Amino acid sequence: RPGDVIPQLPIITSGNPRLSPEESDNWSAGAVYTPKQVPGLRLEAQWFQIKRRNELATGSTSLGGNNGLSGDPRFYIRDPYDGYPGAKVDPKTGELAGPLTSLLDSYVNVGSTIVDSIDAGISYELPTTSAGTWTFSLEVSKALSFRQEGDPGTGYVDLVGTVTSFDGLRNLIGRGWVTVRSRNVS
Repeated sequence: RPGDVIPQLPIITSGNPRLSPEESDNWSAGAVYTPKQVPGLRLEAQWFQIKRRNELATGSTSLGGNNGLSGDPRFYIRDPYDGYPGAKVDPKTGELAGPLTSLLDSYVNVGSTIVDSIDAGISYELPTTSAGTWTFSLEVSKALSFRQEGDPGTGYVDLVGTVTSFDGLRNLIGRGWVTVRSRNVS
């Protein structure tokens, strides 16, 4: 009801013997180029695609509706005490509709996810005789698509550009220094 305070309730999560295993197909292709004309230079690129099916989620995160539970009375545990003011019998179940004390939840199979991405990088190692090796690098990842289907047959929604963690472009600039010393022991 509007204006009601929704209490925090414990959620009891259980197993589900009807689960199917998650399945996935992974594809990738890439190349690395190290030109002889520029020793220490490395160029690389990779494309990958991951398709996951029968993804697992808890019922509360997959069923939508109020707290994800769609008002389904199977997911509610109510206090059977009938002495509180306003106690009523649920006409659908014939059970007393007492105050909620906890929620039941279990894992279920939901839809699928398909991710396509390209990673590219360039690095350069600058060896020095006295100070070790300096490495400079730039790596870029571009999510081409991050499509999710909530339930089989409902259609995919591409999340690239709609959610901060899937904004489509990531990069990393780095530098490093390694010193290797060796000694002859006779």
